[in-house]
Amino acid sequence: MNKIINAKTGRLFALVSFLTYSLSFLIGHEEEAADHMFLFVKAGLIFISACLFVISVSEESSEKVKTCYAFLSLTVLIYQLMLIFAAGRDVFYIRDHAAILCLIMWTLASLISVVRFRKYIFSFFLHAFSDKDSRCLIIAAAALSAFVIILSAEPEGVRFTWDSDTLYEFIYERGYESLFDAKLLTFHSHVSIVYAYLLVLFKLFFHNIRTGYFVLNALCIIAASYGMLFLLRNLVPGKKNRSYIIADVMFMLSPWICGMSTYHMYDYYIWCLFPLLIFYALQKNWIGFFAAGVLITFSKTTGLVVFGSACIGVLSVDAWSYIKAQEGLAGTVKKLLSDIKYWCFLCVLI
Repeated sequence: MNKIINAKTGRLFALVSFLTYSLSFLIGHEEEAADHMFLFVKAGLIFISACLFVISVSEESSEKVKTCYAFLSLTVLIYQLMLIFAAGRDVFYIRDHAAILCLIMWTLASLISVVRFRKYIFSFFLHAFSDKDSRCLIIAAAALSAFVIILSAEPEGVRFTWDSDTLYEFIYERGYESLFDAKLLTFHSHVSIVYAYLLVLFKLFFHNIRTGYFVLNALCIIAASYGMLFLLRNLVPGKKNRSYIIADVMFMLSPWICGMSTYHMYDYYIWCLFPLLIFYALQKNWIGFFAAGVLITFSKTTGLVVFGSACIGVLSVDAWSYIKAQEGLAGTVKKLLSDIKYWCFLCVLI
């Protein structure tokens, strides 16, 4: 009986979540935002989110998948609370019903998901901190990222380089309404939606553009530290923890991470997320892979090359494994076409 109730609850939640994502992406602040380009992007995101919801709430899904989805939902919930705190009053003040609907439905969907999968979040932390090796690496990654963040702190926030001053001037004039209209955020030919969106959100939340830039860089540094440390352990298993930590120290203090941490530049975002992307690919954690892929792809044009190359790599490895298993060309193509993750790859790239 409980299994039937859980299965029905899962299907119902998948349907509600799909409708939530659909409405959230299809509703724009202005009608002109729904042109052909954004319809493709929104349709792709709707398809991906629907697939992830259905997979994660399925009774046949593994605990690993449900844990990944639970953390993704927790991240979305935190983001929603930030958005409500930063722009909620203005949205209600001007009675923007579409924006209010987006806020309420996103928040409810993510909150229901966190509550439904709360035991997976708790068990993850209990396992991570009960395992001595994982606990040591988590603490080391946190200490390294904190050290680099402290080194990058400046009285006036991060410095601007290349054309980031153009973005500074653009963000300065943006209000909360741009968060509900993707067209307002695509101001530059090679900078895309997510990057500008996060900067506008942080500006509204912290009431200071430079502080928002610094916080975004700090989040990138944290992602880089954890991503590289656990990627190294995955690539070269069986080594002592000090070997992984020494290698991560060299990476974090390199010109690419520590050396560029005092600047605001678009490529920094991609460099810091890249180890996390590869780690998720090796772990076959496709929910984390999609999340990192969306952030990378929708930050800058070069992110398309980075994520696209990773997708081609995954596709090539799987195709070769099918060929080695003597599936034949027709069998290999059939298996690749029937795997939902490749269609999700395609939607992100579109």
